[in-house]
Amino acid sequence: MAARGIQECLLLQLTADPDPDPVSVEIVERYFDELGRRRYADIARAMKLSLDRIMESIDEIQALEPKPGRQFAVVDSRYIVPDVTIQKVGADYVVVLNEEGIPRLRVNALYRSLLRRSGDEAKQYVEQKIRSAVWLIKSVEQRQRTLRRVAQSLVNFQREFLDKGLPFLRPLALRDVGDDINMHESTISRVTTNKYVQTPQGLFELKYFFHSGIVSVNGSMVSSVSVKQMIKDMVEAEDVAAALSDQEIAQALHGRGLTIARRTVAKYREELAILPSHQRRLQARSASRERTARRAGGGMQAIISARGLSISKTYKDTLTQRLAKLEPMFPGIVEAKIVLSKEKHRRTAALTLVAKRHTFRSEETAADLETAVDVAVDALARQVREMKDRVKNRKARSAPRRAPAPARAAGSPTAEVAVMRVPLELMPLAAAVEQLRASRDEFLVFTNATTDVVSVLYRRGTAASD
Repeated sequence: MAARGIQECLLLQLTADPDPDPVSVEIVERYFDELGRRRYADIARAMKLSLDRIMESIDEIQALEPKPGRQFAVVDSRYIVPDVTIQKVGADYVVVLNEEGIPRLRVNALYRSLLRRSGDEAKQYVEQKIRSAVWLIKSVEQRQRTLRRVAQSLVNFQREFLDKGLPFLRPLALRDVGDDINMHESTISRVTTNKYVQTPQGLFELKYFFHSGIVSVNGSMVSSVSVKQMIKDMVEAEDVAAALSDQEIAQALHGRGLTIARRTVAKYREELAILPSHQRRLQARSASRERTARRAGGGMQAIISARGLSISKTYKDTLTQRLAKLEPMFPGIVEAKIVLSKEKHRRTAALTLVAKRHTFRSEETAADLETAVDVAVDALARQVREMKDRVKNRKARSAPRRAPAPARAAGSPTAEVAVMRVPLELMPLAAAVEQLRASRDEFLVFTNATTDVVSVLYRRGTAASD
């Protein structure tokens, strides 16, 4: 899709439909900036439409792929190796530097011997290069010593955090550590840039420990990281139909003894990538509409996740449709979980179907993702068919046996039974139901197109039953 920008890319996907939604097209064409800022109410007023109608189009637009080439990209997993490890030994914490990636530097003895055999000009040149090499070696060693001292200072300042966790993280500035180890804060900033530390509480970037604080009512300082976690917990626990506003969150934090302004709450909320309250309510309404439509359509819910892979919305829809074909084979499937992962040059597809009383699982690994998914889906289909056969056999064994018919007396006339052979039509269950309803027959024998099994559909009262 050769688009010159995201707006054109979305328009091309919308207009690829023979009958595109004109509201969705107009939103992307005329209100793209408002769409990016999530100003859905402004769009509804400008287009003179209800907000619910606008949200239907927003749902369609959000289902598009803004970067279609992403499905062909190869995403490499990058692992973080800590530069420093803080370990607890007894009652104390020990700082251990990771020196695996730092080679042991030294000056080759050959160059020192050249000093004795060379002339004045060559000797001066070699001496200059040796001095540069020695300076480099000392700089690397000094940087490691500084890193160790900074880590040890963090242990002194953040001991409660190391012992008890995030709620006890205290505010800290670069100047505080600089004053503690008699170094300038710019040096502390350079040493801690892109460096990571492994602690008993997890892996963190060294910059994580330097942040501002909020004053509590008793005069002590509370870390802004801890306050952000409080805000995140409040939003996760809220009733989305009555989402908390920034002012309400600020008042709740006041109740916990924190002096914080509404604009500070808004700043922290944005840093946490949490939507404003009115947009969270709209998002909840949109999700509710999707659940209602799914229940009305009788379709199963598909949950698709990827680890180390980037998959498009189109590919997710394709996977959902493939699994939906298994639903008629075993009625009662309510959820499908798909986990796609990558490990070196292998791709793995783990599929789970959750029914009312049964769970089907399949996991396959192959060189490419399509093969792994195909084999996993086929394995699930076999499991579903086998379970259906077992259920059918169990029902047959548990059915009450009829008493044998009395023996026919000798010489009595034989009853004549009319027999007619008719071809069985191949059709899906829904089509068979409609055909029986449209006819006056009491039953219909057909071959189920989904399961390839001969089925009998008969009337029970006014409804058709299988």
